[in-house]
Amino acid sequence: MATLYHYPLCPFSRKIRLLLRERNIDPDLITEAFWQKRREFIRTNPSGDVPVLIIEKIKICGHYAITEFLEEKFETTFPEDINEKNECRRIMDWFDSKFHSEVLKIILHEKVERQFLNVEPVSYTHLTLPTSDLV
Repeated sequence: MATLYHYPLCPFSRKIRLLLRERNIDPDLITEAFWQKRREFIRTNPSGDVPVLIIEKIKICGHYAITEFLEEKFETTFPEDINEKNECRRIMDWFDSKFHSEVLKIILHEKVERQFLNVEPVSYTHLTLPTSDLV
């Protein structure tokens, strides 16, 4: 039995859900509104960030730690060749960073911060689609 504290739009949570599905692990999903800083969740993860995986009575916090745990505990999804494995990790890091800064951060600001935390609107006109930064 596994439990995953996650947020549906979080790219780090999405990655962990995908890695769990690839291993046929079907966790109980608990959607965590991490900006609310619930006491119960802070006791689970003092940093207040998602994802958090609890599996086999082991608590793992953060997408990087969860990814490494899954790779060590269960069958790997990475290639065996060290260079190919490094390239996979580079692409995962690139995607996580890009998706967070160019998608999730904007969505959270517009849908959460402005609505629930009364934060002022931000202009995104300076953002352009990068063409030289493609994988």
